[in-house]
Amino acid sequence: MSTIIDLGKLRFQFRDAYVNTTQYEYNDVVIYGGDVFVYINVTSGTGNIPTNTTYWSKMVSGLNSTGAWSSATTYQNNDLVTHGGSLYRATAPSTNEEPPNTSYWAVVAGGLTFRGDWATATVYLKDDHVVHQGSAYRALSKHTSAGTFLADLSGGKWERYAQGTQNRSVYATSTDYFKGDLVQTGTAPNLDHFICTADHTSDASADPGTSPESANWTRLIAGTYTSSNQDRQYAFFVGY
Repeated sequence: MSTIIDLGKLRFQFRDAYVNTTQYEYNDVVIYGGDVFVYINVTSGTGNIPTNTTYWSKMVSGLNSTGAWSSATTYQNNDLVTHGGSLYRATAPSTNEEPPNTSYWAVVAGGLTFRGDWATATVYLKDDHVVHQGSAYRALSKHTSAGTFLADLSGGKWERYAQGTQNRSVYATSTDYFKGDLVQTGTAPNLDHFICTADHTSDASADPGTSPESANWTRLIAGTYTSSNQDRQYAFFVGY
């Protein structure tokens, strides 16, 4: 049912949300894209969207929550969407212009989306967060993940914001290692323990105790595994 708003000599008829097939007359008021418009043309008509200034005048600017962003949706000024954990406001009409494209969207509130463990062949959005080898990372841009995390990290697609430690067991050549990884070399009970100091792919022949691979590691425990150092060694690695 229509509502009459009497403002002295002005007389507006509130028609609720704009409908393309509805016939509107002079001083009809509608909501469109979160804004309020009044019909200003003396000739009634249908199919003239409220952004057409020949037929409409904006009375009040507002915001319109539309939920998660969709490539199939046409957005109008001041539409609000969520995408990649953030909230965006449309600054221009668009279809399939994905946030954070600054030509069409402005950030209202930044956020994050936790995606769990990093995976290959996966589409990640800016500000997605993942865990890999004990550390936490934030996506710097939208991308589809490569075959290895090191390739994406080296390519500037992620930043590490929480350093962790991962026990990688026995050291292996030609293997991707990350800061904080723990490895062992030697033959039990004579084991050396190392911690990785640089993200890299290990040398094809050298181990952490020899050049050039030694530049990427710090030896934590060296020597023969005996009863005198057994307790100290296990105490150091509690939790791993």
